[in-house]
Amino acid sequence: MKAVAYAALAIVALIGIVGVLAYSVYQMQYSGYTSTQLSAAAEDIARSRLEAIKAQLTQDLKFSGHQAMLITAAQGGTIYPVTYWWCNSNPQPPEPEEFAFALSNFTLNYLNLYINVTNTDPKIKNLNISVKEYGCVAIDNPGKEKCIGKNSANCESFTTATFGGGNIEVKSPSYKSYIGNLATDVELNRGYWIYWNLYTAAKERNLLMRLVNQEMRERCTGPEDTATKLRASLDDICKGFEALFDEYVKCTYEILCLGEGQTCLNTPCEREPIANLCYSSSNLKAENEIKRKPQGIEMQAQTASARINFILTDYKYNIPSERGLKPLKFVITAVFEAGRQECRPIDVQEAQSRNSEEI
Repeated sequence: MKAVAYAALAIVALIGIVGVLAYSVYQMQYSGYTSTQLSAAAEDIARSRLEAIKAQLTQDLKFSGHQAMLITAAQGGTIYPVTYWWCNSNPQPPEPEEFAFALSNFTLNYLNLYINVTNTDPKIKNLNISVKEYGCVAIDNPGKEKCIGKNSANCESFTTATFGGGNIEVKSPSYKSYIGNLATDVELNRGYWIYWNLYTAAKERNLLMRLVNQEMRERCTGPEDTATKLRASLDDICKGFEALFDEYVKCTYEILCLGEGQTCLNTPCEREPIANLCYSSSNLKAENEIKRKPQGIEMQAQTASARINFILTDYKYNIPSERGLKPLKFVITAVFEAGRQECRPIDVQEAQSRNSEEI
C-alpha cells in the first residue's frame, strides 16, 4: 500500500538523522569530553529525534488531508458512500458542517494509520520513540467569500490541525516529549473551491432543475418521449455545470436510472443530521449505516424519472493518493423528474421555420 510506503520513507529519513547524531556522541566518548558535555549531546540527540518525528507526523497530516479530500469529493461531500445533492427534484447540497465533518473524520483515520505504522516499525522502536493516536483533526474552511467564482487563486488550499492525544515521547538517550497540536496547509488542492461553487449553485439557484427545464423547453417540439429528450439533454446540462468553473474542470455523467413510466424517485435520499464536529472516529462506521424510509412518488403523465451521477473532474492539479497522483473527482448524485414543457409561441415558429427549410 502506497500510504504505508510513504510513511516508511519518512521513517528511513528519520533514522538517518539520528544515526549521524549518535555517531557524534560516540566520537565524544573517546575524545575526552566531560560528563556534562556528553549529557548535553544526549539532550541534542533526543531533541533532534523529537523534532524529526514531529516533522514526519506533519507530513503525514498533510498527506492525510489530501486523501480525505479525494474520498470526500468522490462521495459527494459527506461521510455517506452516496450523497444526493438533489432529492426528488429538491436541492439538498451538503452543508459546510457536513463537508468539514467528513474531511475531519477521514483525515483522522489516515493520520492514525500512519502513526500505527510508525509505532510498529522495529527501527523506530529501537530509537525508543512512541506516538499516541490523535483524537480529532480540525478543518479550517477557507470560506465562501474566497471560493466563489471561476478564479480559484484564493481557494487552492485548506488547513488541518490535530487536537487531543498525540503525545510524542523520546525515552533515550535523554527523555523528551511533546504534548501539543500539529497543523499544516494542504496545498494545491481545489476541493473546497469546487464544493463552494456547486453548493451555491444548488442552494441559491437550484441549478440542475433550471438546466433540465431549459433543455426540455428547447426540445418541446420534438416527437420523442420525455425520457429520450432528457437523455439528449445531458451533455448540455453538463456544460451548464462546467460554466461554474475554469477550463480545467470537466463534467461527465453516469446514468443510473432513466425512463418514462418507471420510477427512479423512490430512492431514500434524505440525509440524517450529522454528529458534532470531531465526534469520535470510532463511530464513523455507525454513522454510515443510513436508516431511512423510502418515499414513493406518484408519477405524472409524460414525465421522465432519472437518477444520475454528475462527475466534476479537476485536471489542474494531481493529488497524492494511495495509488499515486490523480485528479480530484467530485461526484454529485441527483434523483429528479423532468416533465414535458409547454412550447412558447417563438418555439413553435422556429420549429415551423426549420421544417419549411427541410422541405
